[in-house]
Amino acid sequence: MTAAGVEDARELVRRLEKEGYHPILVGGLAILIAGYGATKDVDVLVREAEYGGAEFLQGEGVEVYSNTGRFTNGRLSLADGRTVAFDVLNPALCVGRGHSGEEFFSFVEQEASRDSRYGRVALPSVVFYTRLLVPGPHGEVYIERIIRDLDEGVPFQSLDEAMQIAQRFGTGTRVRKKVDHLKRIRLSRG
Repeated sequence: MTAAGVEDARELVRRLEKEGYHPILVGGLAILIAGYGATKDVDVLVREAEYGGAEFLQGEGVEVYSNTGRFTNGRLSLADGRTVAFDVLNPALCVGRGHSGEEFFSFVEQEASRDSRYGRVALPSVVFYTRLLVPGPHGEVYIERIIRDLDEGVPFQSLDEAMQIAQRFGTGTRVRKKVDHLKRIRLSRG
């Protein structure tokens, strides 16, 4: 599989929109489009009501491998023979009690993303927030990606903005330790 590029993201977004989804680019490509870093796959957030159907995306070069409940992953085969890995994120897992995935999706769509020629793209703070929610060893990988993104120029205030998102959606306790850890790492590096 090749590293995903912004044109590949546009193709995935086009295909999802054709099927009636409302995708917003998140993850490494959102960071890349903001002018920082690189990525190997395409991550999209869809409405909570659309998420269950993402498991069944098939056809026109789309193959789904699995649905973990957190995300559906698969690959998109392009006309030139390349394949691009993708993840469709479940917004319900981005919120705490008393909040809905639809509420989170609407926040990202209306307040924390922007239009681009590649489709709707989440702000770096949203990317950081979704990464900070990932538990365990895989979550440690995302901590390293956040450090890399900060080293490549993503504004440090994106961490504070991610914490504000966590407080807004009832996940502050889950995210606070990781944000504090990242700030200590950043301060120790100067």
